[in-house]
Amino acid sequence: MNSTDRTFTTDVLVVGGGFGGLICGIKVAEAGAKVLVVDKATASGGGGASRAGNGIIAIPKTEEAIEAYVEYHARNIGDYVDDQDMVRQIAGCMEETLQELVDWGVKITTDENGKVYLYPTAGTAPWGMTGIEMNCNISLRRKANKVGVEFLEHFQITGLLKDGDRIAGAVGFDIYDGTFGIIQAKAVVISTGGTHYKNVAMFVGCGEGNKMAFEAGATMRSAEFGNSYEVYALDKGNTIYGTYPFIHNGKGENLWDKYVTWSAPAPTKEFWRGFANEYLAGNGPMYVDLAEFRHAMETDEEWRNMGQSYLLGPQEGTNMVRIFPDKMKYTKIFDDREHEYVHMTDKPEVKIGLHGNTGCIKVGLDFQTNIPGLYAIGIESWNGSASGGAVGHPGMQKGNGLGHAAFSAHLCAPHVIENMKGLDLPSLDDEQIEKLREETFAAYEREEGIDPHDVIEDIQDCITPVKYNCLREESRLEEAIAKLTELRATKLTKLKADNWHDLKVVHEVEAMALTGEMVLRSGIMRKESRGTHIREDYTEMDNTNWMKWICIDNDNGAMKVYTEDVPIEKYKYRPDNA
Repeated sequence: MNSTDRTFTTDVLVVGGGFGGLICGIKVAEAGAKVLVVDKATASGGGGASRAGNGIIAIPKTEEAIEAYVEYHARNIGDYVDDQDMVRQIAGCMEETLQELVDWGVKITTDENGKVYLYPTAGTAPWGMTGIEMNCNISLRRKANKVGVEFLEHFQITGLLKDGDRIAGAVGFDIYDGTFGIIQAKAVVISTGGTHYKNVAMFVGCGEGNKMAFEAGATMRSAEFGNSYEVYALDKGNTIYGTYPFIHNGKGENLWDKYVTWSAPAPTKEFWRGFANEYLAGNGPMYVDLAEFRHAMETDEEWRNMGQSYLLGPQEGTNMVRIFPDKMKYTKIFDDREHEYVHMTDKPEVKIGLHGNTGCIKVGLDFQTNIPGLYAIGIESWNGSASGGAVGHPGMQKGNGLGHAAFSAHLCAPHVIENMKGLDLPSLDDEQIEKLREETFAAYEREEGIDPHDVIEDIQDCITPVKYNCLREESRLEEAIAKLTELRATKLTKLKADNWHDLKVVHEVEAMALTGEMVLRSGIMRKESRGTHIREDYTEMDNTNWMKWICIDNDNGAMKVYTEDVPIEKYKYRPDNA
């Protein structure tokens, strides 16, 4: 270690100060452990938050409700490659997790007795949704301060430390002054969010959690399903959230009615395939009929029951709202600016774009990886926990962005506490630290090179096109992998950071490229269509040969891709008893 290094010692290091990271940190700190939450932005200011629909998924804690959810999930969302034990325990903790948040001071829709109130979901989906304040992370930050959680902000974690097979902490740098930092910890919880590719404004995660876990030797799983798509408006340059049932092709045909043949709660694989094929058939441009959308919010009983429209105020017969005042204020400001600067018609043209939401760190029911003391929660564990099954996050479940972060954190924290009992602080290896220091600052020390901002579009071009990640085919997947391999050889190894913020971007683009490669290599191995993994050369779901999870290990820096049988025989819901 150098005399200028900053050193920290803690029981538990939480990497990422969004919704899930804060919840996990609070629960561990309440048990008496020392907790340090590190965020490359500000804890409570970045990460997962209530920015879109301002709801969070929930079901009552009854055996009937839990089983209905698990069965629906296996048959309609997971396509039988979800871990039904994981889904069951998540379903079983939803209500108590939300009630715990209420007790901590987070504003959530409650009845006159202070109990969490659930709005029904449209269609036949067996779950509900409740309202949550936009500033939920601020409320969690206040609670975290009260229970003694410590924070290290504007600090980028770049690598994990190990003591033998066990986790020992992490290293990183201050993005304001470049100071190298070493954090010694008994346990590390990764909560850095899913991987996106800097192509949409709603999400900002770049896959740093995937990268640091993989490089430390953690197994990855189900990356091929980390390909969540969204609809966005060309004029707005961002998502028009929740408008899927009102999208039409150039002929005026409603795409939802044309392709979604069952009572789906959100866009399905049939919808995304249909949307793409409509363009290939020359039936564009697609557009959203906003007049229909507004009319539905104001008049349709299903939409009223869901509390979709903040314009409606309290639900009839109650004093409860799903959209809280902080969101209403933000929406008014945003709408006023949008009307001034973004001139959308009532029928704006829309396309589909890759959000990604890839979180493929493999974890067990305790959210621990194969590395003792290393855990992953939130979107970073969505694919890897197999709780998502065959679809990208949020898994066709509105309100599950915050939901999965909260529930995984709630379930993970007790295991972190229990597994730390009796443990001494791990030893730190100076040689390992120096190696990570060199890797951390390599781009800053390089005399000449390529600006990391200049390769972002190159990475996007390898990963985000519909032909690579929505409608897949072997030769195109091979083409994408070849492009990414060439990019790594010609540019990614020659990045140059002129300042500490650029160095942060270097680590972000390296993580995006690594995660994108995992997605592509897993996609080329799975020779069937299942969920959002749509293969044009293998169009059917193959339960005989592909009732498998695809895993990836780090083999001296290369990706070792292999399969693991789904233990479908032990699960209650199977294709043979549908």
